[in-house]
Amino acid sequence: MLMPANALSLLRELGQSPWCDQLSRDMIDSGELKRLIEVDGITGLTSNPTIFQKALAQGSRYDLQIRHSARRGHNVKEIYEEVATSDVQAVADALRPVFESSEGVDGYVSLEVSPDLAYDADASVVEARRLHAAVSRQNLMIKIPATQEGLSAITALLGQGISVNATLVFGLQRYRELLEAHARGLTAAHKNGLELRKIASVASFFVSRVDTLVDQQLQAKLTGPNEATQRESLTRLLGTAAIANARAAYIVWRKFIEGETMLSLSALGARPQRLLWASTSTKNPNYGDVRYVEELIGRHTVNTMPLETVKAFIDHGRVRGEPLVRNPDETKAQLAALAGAGIDMEGVAAQLESDGVKLFADSFAQLLSELARKLSASKVAKSTEPTPAASRRAAAAVSNGVLTDGSAAVPIFVGIGGDSGTGKSTLTSAFFALFGDGRIAGVCLDDYHSLDRRQRGLVGLTALNPRANNFALMEEQIWSLKRGNPIDKPIYNHHNGTLEGPERLQPREVVIMQGLHPFLVPGIRHAFDLKVWLDPEAGLRERWKVQRDVAKRGYTREQVVAELEARRPDAELYIKPQRRHADLVVQFYRAQPDSQDMGHLNVRIIQRHTLTRLNFDRQLLRARAVRLSLDVDDADGQRSDVIEIDGNIEPAEATMVEDNIWAHIDGRHGTLHYVGPAMLGNYEAARSRRHSDPLALTQLILAHRILSAQKSIILRATSTNVAAAT
Repeated sequence: MLMPANALSLLRELGQSPWCDQLSRDMIDSGELKRLIEVDGITGLTSNPTIFQKALAQGSRYDLQIRHSARRGHNVKEIYEEVATSDVQAVADALRPVFESSEGVDGYVSLEVSPDLAYDADASVVEARRLHAAVSRQNLMIKIPATQEGLSAITALLGQGISVNATLVFGLQRYRELLEAHARGLTAAHKNGLELRKIASVASFFVSRVDTLVDQQLQAKLTGPNEATQRESLTRLLGTAAIANARAAYIVWRKFIEGETMLSLSALGARPQRLLWASTSTKNPNYGDVRYVEELIGRHTVNTMPLETVKAFIDHGRVRGEPLVRNPDETKAQLAALAGAGIDMEGVAAQLESDGVKLFADSFAQLLSELARKLSASKVAKSTEPTPAASRRAAAAVSNGVLTDGSAAVPIFVGIGGDSGTGKSTLTSAFFALFGDGRIAGVCLDDYHSLDRRQRGLVGLTALNPRANNFALMEEQIWSLKRGNPIDKPIYNHHNGTLEGPERLQPREVVIMQGLHPFLVPGIRHAFDLKVWLDPEAGLRERWKVQRDVAKRGYTREQVVAELEARRPDAELYIKPQRRHADLVVQFYRAQPDSQDMGHLNVRIIQRHTLTRLNFDRQLLRARAVRLSLDVDDADGQRSDVIEIDGNIEPAEATMVEDNIWAHIDGRHGTLHYVGPAMLGNYEAARSRRHSDPLALTQLILAHRILSAQKSIILRATSTNVAAAT
């Protein structure tokens, strides 16, 4: 990716990566983030609870998502995580070109675990894994405070292949311990069979806060009785501690990467952990506003700057070689002089670490308080407090699938997306038999076309183009359904391409919404409790589309082929990128290149780690035609479990696998109508209805997933109502 020429480009030429230490929805929505990356040349982004707290407190950009999240039964922390995850996903996607062009060196965004877990290694690992799965982006770093307990969490996460930003590093001793923890994590990752080159890490070494505290201690000494020479010596030390401390850390880093441990890991493909200069805005007005950028330039490092510092450095920053490698003896002399003046740098580091953890914890508490205030202001949070008896009745009602107001429980919304002709209708057809017509509603998102077929032709738009769809109405009606209200839904007539309706649609226990754009718009994407993407082999999809559109939609074969060609640019821009948001990706593909019969197609079911692992996955291996791969990188670089079913699976084996799945649909996750093998897996061939065992197994696995997601919602709603009542 070609970056522009400015002061930041000079940093990049010298091997330092300029990142921005700021994140807000306003930055994303206004285009400022895009400009920072594409015009200014920022190559990464960091954030922390204080930054999130300030972003949330300003304006109303988060309010709609907060209300929607609350209506789904989320508590305050879950709402925060959904909001933060959305922002981080958007930033990760914006930085993806940088990530790819730098081959995974840059292009990262960080998300921090709860600061109140800074001294709990096990809980930090659990939350980090959950956040990593929720964001589901390869260019994410999970931020872990490098406390003594945090070092254990950092080692564990690196060993599991999760990239880490080790934050709140202030002292040289802790930094040495962090380097060792990093090496242990990479060693564990190698033993676990992971690709080390895909694991990245930075050590956020804080700068300006060191000067702030040390200068306070020096000023205290200056107020005491001192001789003139002592006062002169103390005065000369003001503002020197932070840069000397950082340069000393760089010396430690260079020595470590040249040591046997890191050289051995590098030979296996590992990337060294980079030093990241954090807290680089000057707090003392007597120091230049870009001082900590100019004095800490050096290759294989990162400087993450607040937005104001980024702008200031572009405006008047000076690049004079690599100060980090200059005069190591001078750095040692400065640290020795500080020690001689009674400054205990390790004591300073310990105090700053403790203060930093508390500062972020306080900001996080304020953030949650701000969320609670917004909920209260929007009247989402209830102002009355039920009695204990009412609390027990509410909990019982929700556990039985009924909300406290007597209405039906919050439904499970399933989004099923894919390009035209991928088999969305075929896949979902069995769900009506499995759940029963009274429990399920189906919505085709094509009904929200804003232009009919003739109008699209006149203005030269395809149905894939967002301008040909009414996303505002789609979002409004989806959330209205989620609140339990009926909607008057428009209709798109596929046979003649006209807009009709509306028709009244009542809410149901399960709502299946399938179409071209279920995950394109965040406000719609977040409505889904389970997201499925269909991505069959390209040649198969085109064949299926031709077959369907000629037989059912009044097209000629030549018209369909021409339309496929015209749609390709929009498919690349608006359809294919949605796959990365899915929890499940279903891929039908040919075992033999000339195979055309769906009944003998293989299927690959990719289950991303946003979902819990199937409780019967190991038992699937009893079938010779089923292969299971756990915790692998999929085509989008996301950690996933993969089930592959051979298209030539024997009927007896298919029945055995179906029986195994049915054995786990026993009421613990809800109920389904039993549908025999002959009624699942049916599809329309050119002139007849036929049967596919891989399709039948896929339909049954997805039905089980829907029940699991529904149970999760009911349990969450139960705990939320009980907590509110007590």
